Amino acid sequence: MAGLLAGTGPALPGAMTAPRQVLPGTTYFVTLRCTGRQFLLRPSKAANRTFLYLLAVAVERYGIQLHAYCVMSNQMGLSKCRRSGMAPGCCFGTPLAARTRA
Repeated sequence: MAGLLAGTGPALPGAMTAPRQVLPGTTYFVTLRCTGRQFLLRPSKAANRTFLYLLAVAVERYGIQLHAYCVMSNQMGLSKCRRSGMAPGCCFGTPLAARTRA
């Protein structure tokens, strides 16, 4: 029975998937794609500086330990972990840029 309680449980039939379990110190790989898989992340000095700024703000604001990142023309990937077990504040379903405007 104890093994059934470990980790994120399965979703109920016909229901949405179970929420992601967030544990302190656990590493997650997150992939974010551009709208419609368009090639919107064209490399340029301005785009690179903007991305690095937003990434630094998110790391500081949400207590993320960033292991690696990779930006491609239509998606980006982050390998990160949370320092605390609090619910994720960024990079899980909410655009990073939208969270840094506040």
